[in-house]
Amino acid sequence: MGLTTISGTIQAQPLNDNFSYLNERKNDLVFNVKDYGATLDGITNDSDALIGALNAAASVAGTVLIPPSSSGMLISTTATITIPFGVTLIGANAGLYNDIYLSVNTGSVIKITGNAGNASGNPVFTMQSGSQIKNLSFNWPNQTATNPPVAYPYLVKGQAAVCNDCLIENIFLYNCYQFADFTGNHERLKIKDVYGDILYSGIVINNSVDVDRLVNVHFWPFFGTGTAISTYRANNAIGITINRADGFQASNIFIYGHQKGIQLGDGVNKCYGQITNYSADLCRFGIYSDSINPNGISIQNYDYAMSSASQTAYGLANSYAMFFGDIGTGLIEINNTKIWGGPTGAIFTPITFNGSAILNNMNVSAITGTALISHSGTTGTIKVRNIESSFNIPIATMGTAASTITIENPSLINETFIGTPAPKFLKYNTLDSSAISTASTASLTLPTNGDFFNIIGTTSITSITASRPGREVTFTFAEQLTVTDGSNLKLAGNFVTTANYTMKLICDGINWLEVSRSSN
Repeated sequence: MGLTTISGTIQAQPLNDNFSYLNERKNDLVFNVKDYGATLDGITNDSDALIGALNAAASVAGTVLIPPSSSGMLISTTATITIPFGVTLIGANAGLYNDIYLSVNTGSVIKITGNAGNASGNPVFTMQSGSQIKNLSFNWPNQTATNPPVAYPYLVKGQAAVCNDCLIENIFLYNCYQFADFTGNHERLKIKDVYGDILYSGIVINNSVDVDRLVNVHFWPFFGTGTAISTYRANNAIGITINRADGFQASNIFIYGHQKGIQLGDGVNKCYGQITNYSADLCRFGIYSDSINPNGISIQNYDYAMSSASQTAYGLANSYAMFFGDIGTGLIEINNTKIWGGPTGAIFTPITFNGSAILNNMNVSAITGTALISHSGTTGTIKVRNIESSFNIPIATMGTAASTITIENPSLINETFIGTPAPKFLKYNTLDSSAISTASTASLTLPTNGDFFNIIGTTSITSITASRPGREVTFTFAEQLTVTDGSNLKLAGNFVTTANYTMKLICDGINWLEVSRSSN
């Protein structure tokens, strides 16, 4: 069978008419690249040998084998190599779980040198429907751990409208600039068990209309952790970009040291689907949500960490576990979040935010900014349920045109906020009570958190420091004193107490208004 080259694309001929019979035998039809002239010495360009094996496998939907070698298989071409319909490109990997990255010439390794410096050049491989890439390691031997590194085009790209049901599995990427581009029309892509160092762009999905799946994806700096290359990643790299993707599913994802761990939407193309078990470490934005389909995104079990020292070293002005941009009419719901290590904030929304975000069960242990949430959205809504933090900073910085945040059932030591309008607080559980003495002053200052206080002392109370609007507090009194109507206390007359008397007040942001009193 011959090959046809069109616009830099090496294209195998289609399957013959006997495909259904041959498909039953495809696992027995293996084409070894050594039989087609591959030297596997890591120096000779083995591109033609690989093309020959793929060409032979194309007619029977067979498997092309790249056997292990001590030096790897060198691919040096500026044209893309097509993996034809139904063909599997496979290696005999030494095992991703056995420190293969410490010896990049172990197992079945493909070394790539073509298109250096050309980020938009032809991808190394173009995949057609039903094709597979499995059990291979990839190394770019001329890559440099500099800022910037050497740019290369994508390793893999799906052929538009002809790449349904593709599989990429058990892959190691030692120093990959760009990994997988599936932005053409496609369905049911599956990428599984991928480990590697992404310097610029990891996985990009768009125009998917039937459930793509990403499983066990681990992007880590195997190639280098020096300041130069780490700074480049932190300011440029995006681990996973999901634009138009209908019902996508992603699980067990870890991304380290990127500008954006996962980006959802590009402002025009919108996705919906599920993410389960996602960790982002030292990413400027762990989740960067730009546009979401009305069907929404559900994220379960999210962990985010940032080192303030790394943020400074890499020149990052700020860092947030979650960035909610112009989501549009979509909903993003994130359940079970842990934030630690000291990012600027937990959540950031620009003024363009106009969607809906619901966050359930969030624990924040350290923040370096002025508030847990920086919110400037105009018409969007944010609901945070069961947020817990012992870090003593305001709950939110509000923009003057911001929509209201609702905080439900918080467990915080600081419930203050900065700016307007005020967040809404809904509480379901009474927090621990505190004892407050009035012995030294008639102006009472309450802790920033809590709703039940035992007042000890006999000095009259003439004012109470203002708190957030809607905050309700209940006082019990241990002794006789007078709570005086006036100043910022709006009462139904003075209240002279004795032991076991109670009073409930609510704050409007400036004044405390009486709700009830009881003489027990």
